[in-house]
Amino acid sequence: MRLALFAAALLLAGCATTTVMPGPVQAALDKAGLPADSLGFVLQPLDGSRPALQRRAEDAMSPGSTMKLVTAIVALDKLGINHRGRTELLAAAAPVGGVIDGPLILRGGADPDLDWPALWWLLRQLRESGVREIRGGLVVDRTLFNPTRFDVGLPPFDEAPEFGYNVIPDALNLNGSLLDFELQATSDGVAARTLPALAGLNVDASAMTLSARVCKDWDEDWKPAIVQPAGDGFALKLQGAFPAGCHQRAPLQLVDRQWLVTHAVRQLWAELGGTMGPGDVEAAAPAGAVVLATHRGLPRRFVRLRRLVRGPRAGRPRPGARQRLGPVAQRAHQPGADGGVAARRA
Repeated sequence: MRLALFAAALLLAGCATTTVMPGPVQAALDKAGLPADSLGFVLQPLDGSRPALQRRAEDAMSPGSTMKLVTAIVALDKLGINHRGRTELLAAAAPVGGVIDGPLILRGGADPDLDWPALWWLLRQLRESGVREIRGGLVVDRTLFNPTRFDVGLPPFDEAPEFGYNVIPDALNLNGSLLDFELQATSDGVAARTLPALAGLNVDASAMTLSARVCKDWDEDWKPAIVQPAGDGFALKLQGAFPAGCHQRAPLQLVDRQWLVTHAVRQLWAELGGTMGPGDVEAAAPAGAVVLATHRGLPRRFVRLRRLVRGPRAGRPRPGARQRLGPVAQRAHQPGADGGVAARRA
């Protein structure tokens, strides 16, 4: 609906300045059952001339998700459209004989594409370079952002802090600080597991019941999970109701992100045949640290387009229609594709 209203307004952008509601826009509002005073807009030409179309331009209105455009424009202006975030593996000194005599350092560089495969590939690069033993533990460096963990101690934004739209990012946002939970309705309840499965994490869905809701509304009866420390990990007790016959994969923020990073690195490194000593900390990399492997994210222009198109991942709130931009983002994300050409053609 938002896209339809915006498109209708764009069609009239070449007209003289007016505050009268355009017919196509009014028709779209009527179809949605919305009053005329629920919409305000300004269409401002980039050459700085007076607005071609505006309505309620001086009224204070809740901006909602349109504020994402402001932060996107500032980021593109400050960083440049070709800026790429990166994630690095470092050591205080170069490995000798396949051994890092100290900790491995994982340094975040605001890489929006640092997901599970990217982390695996980083560690795979290190392993294939000949490193097999890390005598220290893991140092996680988030110091590109100041403060490094703005989320710590911050009260929840709403009643559903575990959903992806509530994640406050940091410089090392592994998988968006989310862990996928696979939920499957059974004959007498709900089965749940995490993807990937991490040692030390126990998921209990025995308290969940089945509901008659349709599967797409699975999160309507979701209740906040009970999270308790358990040894070196956590015990998660899922709560609420889940639709009968439903199967969903939900990315949730239920465990501490530092725990998530350190345990994921250790587990993947062990699966690659490497060993790592004890001790994990969050600290800055020392001066002169040697870069051993690097992952680079997509250029910033593609990241912002993709985020605006996809919106939040599974779970509330649900994004609106994005029919026009969807194919553009898909073409831009294809290996070898010229995303700039795809965007211009659209």
